[in-house]
Amino acid sequence: MAVIVKQFTRFEIAYHSLAQFALDTIPPQPESAKLEAQIFCSQEADIKVALIRFYDNADLMPTNEVRSVDFPVINYHIDRFKDIYNMMLNERPLEVRIDDANKAGAICTTEREDIGEQDPGFPL
Repeated sequence: MAVIVKQFTRFEIAYHSLAQFALDTIPPQPESAKLEAQIFCSQEADIKVALIRFYDNADLMPTNEVRSVDFPVINYHIDRFKDIYNMMLNERPLEVRIDDANKAGAICTTEREDIGEQDPGFPL
């Protein structure tokens, strides 16, 4: 069991009106979840290291996956978009983790914080 960990410092959001226009997908199939948005996670040199996708139906969305060169793709219901976006704006450093065996994935802070601590430069 290998857990792939990708730290990132930048992100790019694509919020889709129709799944067939998604940059990283094929047209939706019947009985599949519609891709609503995706966040590309990058390192400083704009090297994409992970992809977080958001779907309209949690029961029909695809399983998390690991693409070539240990590139994690983590899927969430669209209801989680604001939570994850807020985390990206207000927490640092961040990383994406995925278990290569069971495909469990997460976005996480990489350091422990004291209760009530506020990251420098971020207002409450």
